[in-house]
Amino acid sequence: MASALSPEKFAKDHADHQLAAVEAGLPVKMLRVLMRDYGFTIGDFAEFIASRRTLERRIADGERLTVEESERLGRLLRMVDLAMEVFKQPARTRDWLRNTHWFLKDRSPLELMRTENGGRLVEEQLLQLKWGFFA
Repeated sequence: MASALSPEKFAKDHADHQLAAVEAGLPVKMLRVLMRDYGFTIGDFAEFIASRRTLERRIADGERLTVEESERLGRLLRMVDLAMEVFKQPARTRDWLRNTHWFLKDRSPLELMRTENGGRLVEEQLLQLKWGFFA
């Protein structure tokens, strides 16, 4: 089931299906798709999803991600999807996620998304941008 998922389908899928895909281990091809379609690099994912060396090995070998790595990637996929709704362009989406922002206490969304609580903060900011209000 998880192997048929695209990053976009995963982000929009029902939470039960997302959970099943994460528990099965997301395919590493989702990282390759993010790099190809959005211009992310291994460095963007290093230490957020796993170490650079681990990610490079998983990509080279076509391995599935662990549950923990998949959970982090799943969070990123949902935020990329939401950011695309806001910014409409892959490059703008990538840059917003990479760059630090004063309203995130000079931290980048990628840095904050290491944790569930940080991911919620990023999601809150994106929703505020999407709906046209900023607190």
